[in-house]
Parts: sequence; C-alpha cells; structure tokens
Amino acid sequence: MRNVRAPVAPCLLCIACWLLAGPSAAKVLNARDFGAKGDAVTDDTAALQAALDAACAAGGGELFIPAGEYLVSRTLRIERTALLLRGAGSSGYVYSPNTTNLVWIGEDGGTLMETRGCSGLVFSGMNWIGKDWDRQEQKGRAGILFLARSAEEAGHTLNCFRDMSFRQADVGIQMGGQTNEPTCSDCLFENITFRLLDAGFRVLNDQGVNYQFNFVFALDCKCVFDLQSGGNILVSNAQCTNCDLMANIGGGGYCVGTYHFDNCRVESSTGGKPDRRQVLRCHPRNLVALVRFTGLNDCQWASDALPDQSGLAPLFDLGPGASVVVQGSILFGRRVAQLTGVEAAPASIIFRESLVRPDSIQAGPHSYYKLVDCFEGFSTPTASVQQWAGP
Repeated sequence: MRNVRAPVAPCLLCIACWLLAGPSAAKVLNARDFGAKGDAVTDDTAALQAALDAACAAGGGELFIPAGEYLVSRTLRIERTALLLRGAGSSGYVYSPNTTNLVWIGEDGGTLMETRGCSGLVFSGMNWIGKDWDRQEQKGRAGILFLARSAEEAGHTLNCFRDMSFRQADVGIQMGGQTNEPTCSDCLFENITFRLLDAGFRVLNDQGVNYQFNFVFALDCKCVFDLQSGGNILVSNAQCTNCDLMANIGGGGYCVGTYHFDNCRVESSTGGKPDRRQVLRCHPRNLVALVRFTGLNDCQWASDALPDQSGLAPLFDLGPGASVVVQGSILFGRRVAQLTGVEAAPASIIFRESLVRPDSIQAGPHSYYKLVDCFEGFSTPTASVQQWAGP
C-alpha cells in the first residue's frame, strides 16, 4: 500500500517565463515543467491544472503529458479554449506504465476532467482510469472521467478524441450535465476503448447531436452507448464483449432522432449461454427514433441451444415510437425482438437480407415487423413478408 506524497507546487517561474515568451516561442508545453511527476505516488492535480491554466491563458496550443501514472484527486478544468492535450499513448483495456495514465484517487463519484464552452479540443494517446487498482484503501471510484458542459452563451462543440481508453468509473464520457443544457455536440471519436463502466458514452442534453465513432472496443460495461437525450450518432466498427447492453436510446425527436450503427459485434465469453447480452433498448421519450443497423453480428451463437429463452431479454427491446431497420446481419436465438407500441406511436422493425428466425419476434399491440429476403438458417430462406405483420 503506497503513500501519496503531498501535491507538488508548480514552478511559478516556469509559468511566468512561458507566458512572457508567448505561444510562438514555446509551441509545446510539457506537464513535467509544471511539476507533474507521473510517479504513481505524487498527487499531480495542482501541477496538471497549472499546465492546463497556462495553455488556456495563452489561448491554446499543445500540452504534452509524458508516460507515467498521474494521480488526480480533484477535478481538472478547461474553459473556453482550443487545446491539443497529448499523451505518450494509450494501452487499450490493459495497463502499461509506458503510456500516459490519469488515475482518479479523489472522492467516490467525482469527475476527473470537466470542460466548459470549448471548441477545438483534441485529446489523444491517454488512459483515463477511475480507480487506482493498487490502492487498497480507496473505497470508491470516479463518477465521470470526462464531462463536457456548455458555458453561458457558448456551446461545447467541434472536439475530437483519438487513441483513448476510459476505465473503471460510472461513466467514461458524458455530454451535458442536465437535459436542458444547450449544445454539447459535434464530436469525433476514433480508436476508443471502454472497460468496466456503467456507461461508456452518455448523452444527457437535448442538443447533444452529431457524434461519430470510428472503432470502439468495449469490454465488461453495463451499457456502451447510453443516449438518454439528444440524437444523431454514427458508430462504425464497434465490438462489445460481455457488455449487458450495446445501445440505450431514451432521447429522440424530430430533429434529434436518427441513429446508425455499422459493422458492429455483440458477444459474450460464453457464446451467449446463459448470459446473453442485448443489442438495443429503444424507448424514445419524444416518441420518435429511427435506428439503423448494417452488418450487425450477434456472436452469441450458443444462445440458440438454450431450451428455454423466456427469461432472456430480447436482443431488440422496442417501445412506442421506435422504428428500426436491420440489414445484412446475423442474429441468433428465439427472442430477437420484442415490440410494444401505442396507437399514436407504433413500434416497428424491418429485417432485410439477414439471418433471423420469424418466430423470434414478439409484436404487441400497435407493433409491426417485416422480413424481406431473410434466412431462417444458414441455408434456409424464409418467406418474404410483403405486408406488415402484427396483431
């Protein structure tokens, strides 16, 4: 069990010299120059915040955090600036001392980093971790690793995350602190790892739109994409292993109601027997959500052999206003979809050119489904349903 050294005060002379020299004379800041140790013993909160403040005061630029384990006990903050925050690399879902690790050691449920009203942020090459696995006395873990907030008259938009991992917290990335918060949107995420999180990516604000993910690896998460509000998301190449739910959609609406998942895989370490995982739970609050899956692979092949699937949650759980299209996909089991609509907002799903059993769909009142050019088995075509099928 290690003892944490007291925070090291940042060198005021270093800060003053950098500010006087201006960003043109020092294009890249180094967190070590502000007293950050990264030795897994020192509390580096004050030093990291000083480095961030210096970059913000200069109007942005690049801040480099070398490889190491930086302990953070209070929320790091960035406001209204463009900044490249770069580490020495991430290590996916494993730990490596040769990468840049920001590790939360603060109070249970705290936030590791919060940004407000920023545009032009780029984060790359780091692991953000919500609990120090070597610290036996640490009882809790971080609530949120990265929180994006809008500021007064300033949205939080046009930001980018590359080669990042988020682990061991309640939430990895959260957009918006509340439902009516404006404009936490327009972000690009590339090569992102989520592990041991209640939610990998969560959207709370109504104007949370235009998110693009290119390659996501999620492991041992309760929900990977928790879209409680907002909408308009494109996910390309995602693998969800031992994650209870790939996507939860609770937002939706006429301006924020489209969701697209392309070339995604859902799997469990047991092949789905008996712990089969879900693909989608869609109960849009505003009764409008259009969701499309192309190239979805349900890799839980063993679930097909379970003698009784009545206790299993369906792969697709659709409520009023949910409209889903699944194309070119492979889906196992006898409980693929369960639909429950209302007269004012039916629930519907269309399967095209996919492997799916016709008897795996349960449609309640005001719920409809269609199968077009699908296969019941690997070589057995199903009859194409030309009309809506439902009660």
